[in-house]
Amino acid sequence: MKGALDWLRVKLTRPVTITVTAEDIANGRAANSQHCPVALAARRAFSTLRLYVFAGGITVHPSDLTSELWESDTNDLRNFVRSVDMGLEVQPTTFTVRLKDFRRYPIPRTFYLAPEPD
Repeated sequence: MKGALDWLRVKLTRPVTITVTAEDIANGRAANSQHCPVALAARRAFSTLRLYVFAGGITVHPSDLTSELWESDTNDLRNFVRSVDMGLEVQPTTFTVRLKDFRRYPIPRTFYLAPEPD
């Protein structure tokens, strides 16, 4: 059990940097939690397709039994997501997020990956 607690402790203190590129902005879709510019960048940072972006943070599903909530300590992520969703022009940027919540589920949860928009 000690190994699991050490792993979680490291994860709680280790921030993750998400770099949104001009390509992410060009290919991202507004108001799409799995295909917005931040989601495209977060896929690289977390090495998974299993995530959702919302104005308050990013929910990552490393497995069918767990989920993680990552949030920024500032409003920069929230403001960027809202600007994209409102159709405002945005520039490439970087966000630092930290793990705020970790959940383990007793039974596997189904993760729905939305199809790539046309």
